[in-house]
Amino acid sequence: MSGRAPEGLLRFGRLDDRLEVGGPHAVAWDVLGNYGAVLSAWVSAEGEISFEADILECWTPGRWRGVCGGGSGSVLKLEPPLPPQSVWPFAGLLVMGTVGLDVAADDDSDAALDAVFGILAPPACSVAVRRDGRARVVEAFPGSRAFVALTLGRERARLTPYAEDRRRVGDEVIVGHRFSGAL
Repeated sequence: MSGRAPEGLLRFGRLDDRLEVGGPHAVAWDVLGNYGAVLSAWVSAEGEISFEADILECWTPGRWRGVCGGGSGSVLKLEPPLPPQSVWPFAGLLVMGTVGLDVAADDDSDAALDAVFGILAPPACSVAVRRDGRARVVEAFPGSRAFVALTLGRERARLTPYAEDRRRVGDEVIVGHRFSGAL
């Protein structure tokens, strides 16, 4: 997602350009319909990164209410500052986690809403998100190379990383949850 975040979505009004020791660092955001997602990261002095994604719902312009959140734990260890200046320990897409819930979609049908979050290593710069026959592209944020992608549907989402020249980089990943019928 490029451009400015919708008013009120980001707690401090901006993203952090780099991950350094401490946190929380707002590193990515996405919007899909009336829902927004914000990805935050914390970095320990040892280089362990913890991510947390929050799903928010827009009630009125500029006013967002948190509806769901969750984190990944410390699953990635790199030397700060992040992103690395040269060597990456993976290629393409690294999904760090998902968080989601069942919702009523814009057309009043029931669906699963998921925020998928992670990092794209060069040369990957975007991820194609496909779910229930709909597709869109989410870009990594240039400073952190992190992304968060909202997906809405009944089946699980498929994410595929791409380079700037539209060349596929790495494998497709299937993530998210199926609608449980609990509404």
